[in-house]
Amino acid sequence: MKIEKNIPIPEDHRPGPHGHLPFKKMEVGDSFLSPVGVRTRGGISSSCSYWAKKLSKERKFSVTFITAIEEENGKMKGYRVWRRT
Repeated sequence: MKIEKNIPIPEDHRPGPHGHLPFKKMEVGDSFLSPVGVRTRGGISSSCSYWAKKLSKERKFSVTFITAIEEENGKMKGYRVWRRT
């Protein structure tokens, strides 16, 4: 493997661990699909917990999300997340 010098390090433009998911914009009954390979089920659950707590404090009422595996033709497409309250 060749070591190279003076290659610029790219700026990190990634959002935070919960920043690119649309939780804050969701209304009751809305959902989104997180495709396979983007996040693990644990990652989705963690984000749901984070946003439920954050939005419950901001809005002064309980916010809850639920998740389910979504399949198409017997193959997993990803994790579907709904805003329940």
